[in-house]
Amino acid sequence: MTENNQNPRVHSGSIKVILCEKPSQARDIARVLGVVKDGKTSIETRDGTVTWAFGHLLELADFGSYDPVFKSSWREHFDQLPCLPKEFVLNPKQNSQSQLTAVGSLLKMARQVVIATDPDREGEMIAREILDYHHYNGPILRLWLKGLDEANIRKAMAALRLDHETKSLYHAARARSRADWLVGLNLTRALSVRCGTGDTTVLSIGRVQTPTLALVVRRDREIEAFRARDYYEIVAEVSTPEAVDIVLRHAPRDEERIFDRTKAESIAQAAKDVTAPLDVTKTQERKPPPKLFSLAGFQKTANNRWGWSAAHALEVVQALYERHKATSYPRSDCPFLPDEQVADVPKIVSNLQALSELASIPVPSNPIIRRTVFNSAKVSAHHAIIPTTARPNLTAMSCDERKAFELIARHYLASLMPDYEYERTTITLIAGVAFTASGNVPQKMGWKAAFGSSEQAAEEKSEESTLPSVANGTPGTVNRAIVETKQTQPPKRYTEATLLADMESIAKLVTDPAKKAMLKADPELGKQGGIGTEATRAEILETLIARRGFIKKDKKNLVSTPSGRRLIEIVEAHLPALADPVETALWEEELSAIVEGSKETNAFISEIGGRLQEYISTLRCAIAVPVSKSTRNKADQ
Repeated sequence: MTENNQNPRVHSGSIKVILCEKPSQARDIARVLGVVKDGKTSIETRDGTVTWAFGHLLELADFGSYDPVFKSSWREHFDQLPCLPKEFVLNPKQNSQSQLTAVGSLLKMARQVVIATDPDREGEMIAREILDYHHYNGPILRLWLKGLDEANIRKAMAALRLDHETKSLYHAARARSRADWLVGLNLTRALSVRCGTGDTTVLSIGRVQTPTLALVVRRDREIEAFRARDYYEIVAEVSTPEAVDIVLRHAPRDEERIFDRTKAESIAQAAKDVTAPLDVTKTQERKPPPKLFSLAGFQKTANNRWGWSAAHALEVVQALYERHKATSYPRSDCPFLPDEQVADVPKIVSNLQALSELASIPVPSNPIIRRTVFNSAKVSAHHAIIPTTARPNLTAMSCDERKAFELIARHYLASLMPDYEYERTTITLIAGVAFTASGNVPQKMGWKAAFGSSEQAAEEKSEESTLPSVANGTPGTVNRAIVETKQTQPPKRYTEATLLADMESIAKLVTDPAKKAMLKADPELGKQGGIGTEATRAEILETLIARRGFIKKDKKNLVSTPSGRRLIEIVEAHLPALADPVETALWEEELSAIVEGSKETNAFISEIGGRLQEYISTLRCAIAVPVSKSTRNKADQ
């Protein structure tokens, strides 16, 4: 299985072509380069001709392009599955032909191409598929943009990357695209034919969507199977000679919980009237500011605070980046900044404090530069989402855009402020067992002042409670000990925030130590684990909820639908690997190896083809159920 490239044509043209991902991005770059002539499909500037795509201009052809037999009904061609093209065919997407032709005309005259699409795997593929489609084989440079404000564009234009520095991202994206096509189309058809149950049954399979759906289905099963149990805690009312009253508690956690009431009552009875010295410890604690936002971090916070979907959160920060030039590139998996960003701190802080909403935040005149924030060694392709050096115009933003920008700005300012300091007090009395209480008293608010009285302050606020002032060693007498009845709680339903968190840190759900170590995400080392990527997880959730109807929303909660449950039951019965988060996370390991150059694209695709043949062979033994024409049409949408 290879690509359908013909013999390349060597270009020796006279113009420099800058290829962008979308028109708005092209206009931003052209404005900085100096517009000479604005056209419908390109813009001439003093430093080259800027042109654009509309995202992907090309798409992989359907089954029928490879063999006429696949144009017939699904049932009739089941025995020919899997479809494993020797060469993959790319066709122009609907309504993209005219722009694709216009770009091709420019490429014929190009002496050099600068790729200026989004700085990630998908952006790399958007550009290079167009270059391959038009058989361009001239010099290529890469513009690696951190932001679309003038300062970031000029900085990136002065530091263009060489062709080989980013081309492996294209190889990985292309491998991902082809493999997803192979798995999605082949197995959706195969499962729908063998295990479908009627006119509207489409058992849609996706490399990431199926194990993600399995997480929700399995959580729902756990909740339904849950049976509450009573457990017991003992509350001791303690007095001291100074007439200070203290409430202490014996509340073992997890497997130490007391499920026997008789045992709890015995502990309470034994503690009554006991006098013993109070062990009072006070420690001075510090808490650093929260990490800057990666995309997942922002999506989770936005879902928790405002109930935003992951897709909406991405749409908002994408608008802040593209339309307003107010924040940096949003599809980042990294919460760190490169060391060079330290130089931008004064300008960004000045811009933010010029806003009335942020003017009162007490950022020190000498901001604190932490290695937990500025650390080039921990920045991979993209740095954290932060305000750019451009002066923000809040009046041009929508309500949601303003909320998002202010949250990102507050996190940035907090990262430059002192630690939050507090005194932690713990009081313990031994009366057969340990009875304890603890509380925190703020000493210096530090970075928490960046959040003021907003909701975020409440979210970030530690549990603060003041305990009575009592000296260490003071005798305490248990006047009363009461048994309190509690109940175990079922697992919580998934929300988009918690599902994103589990997609990101899937290793915690894996028991095999070797696989757990392999799959564990480590943003500080630039290693991305889990299911999917920062750029694709929102789309996966939208597919499961809006397009496939396998998950529904119940306020903020996510609940699997009957069709979603049935699909997972079938997959677990016949092809359990498709529902295993380990399998799709291992794909990402393979794609990372392609980026690093230690694995070939064709080898990866061949391995996927081999697995597909095994899967289809398994399904041939499953019960065959006819699938109607309406089912076929629905699945092809």
